[in-house]
This record gives sequence, C-alpha cells and structure tokens, in this order.
Amino acid sequence: NCDYCVTSSSCGFCHEKGDDTVGQCLPLSKSMDPNNPTTSVGFCNGNNTNYSVDPDYCKTKYTFLPIGVMVLYLICFAFGMGPMPWVFNSEIYPLWARGTCVSLATFTNWTFNLAISLTFLSLGEAIHKYGAFFLYAGCSTVGFVVFYFFVPETKGLIIEEVEELFKSPASRKTQTHMTTKT
Repeated sequence: NCDYCVTSSSCGFCHEKGDDTVGQCLPLSKSMDPNNPTTSVGFCNGNNTNYSVDPDYCKTKYTFLPIGVMVLYLICFAFGMGPMPWVFNSEIYPLWARGTCVSLATFTNWTFNLAISLTFLSLGEAIHKYGAFFLYAGCSTVGFVVFYFFVPETKGLIIEEVEELFKSPASRKTQTHMTTKT
C-alpha cells in the first residue's frame, strides 16, 4: 500500500506513469537526486521511463482535499474565532494594566505555538501523528472547559463592572444577574 510505503524515508512507491493505483514499495537509492527519484532495485531503477516513484506522498484524486479543507478552515478561523482572544484581551483589563496583561497574553500565546511546533514531530514519532493530534485536542478541550466555567461573560458590561468581576471569584450563573450601567 502506498500510504504505508511513503511513511518510511528509505522507501518509495513505484508505479506505472498515469496509473498510481497499482505498484510496489521499493527501497530508494542512497544517492537519489531529489528531482528524479529512483529505486535501487526493481522496474523503477531509472532505466525504464514508463514508471515513476513517489517518495513523499501518494497521489490520488483526493490529494487536493487536505489543502482545500485547510484553506477553508483558515478563512473561517480568520473571520470567526481567530480574533477572539485579542478582542477579549482588550475588554477585560482595566486601562492601568492593559499593556502589561496583553503583553503577557501574547507571550503566552506564542510560547505555546512554539511548544507545539517543537514537540509535534517527536510526538508524532513517539505516539504517532494521530496520537499527537488527539493529545493537542485533549489539551484544547480541557482549556475550553476551564474557559467556559471560569471566565465571566463581559458582554454589555462597562470596564468598572468587568474589573469587579475579576476581583472576586464568581460563577457563571451569578454573572448573568449583574445589571449594566447605561
């Protein structure tokens, strides 16, 4: 199977040009030119022009799908939840603490982005890529639950009321009964 074959850096999937559904998993040449991948054995050894090798990924009619879905996600995220942390940051801090708090929040955001970037490949090898995604999804779910239950609603509140919300621990239910000054 091509998917299993290309996960190994020492193998490539050899198939007839134009038909990438049937082929063989063969070891790649050690002196392989990245522009012209060949195998060291078999009918894809560079002598036969009717065959080609896919060393990195398997071409299918759905190859474009991950990129298309990722672009759709980025568009939705940019207009939806992407700016939420920055809007939330500008609402909840009093003016005297806003600069410091937004700086700390930005630092925390980029620190976790760096942590994910640095750990993904090693986690992918240790617990497989699926496991890494599920681990990150679990961390996000825990963060969502904490956010849902412990971060107060600030909609319609003036900054003084928001400051009062954060002075004492309040549950989500008691926050909804606060009146707003208009």
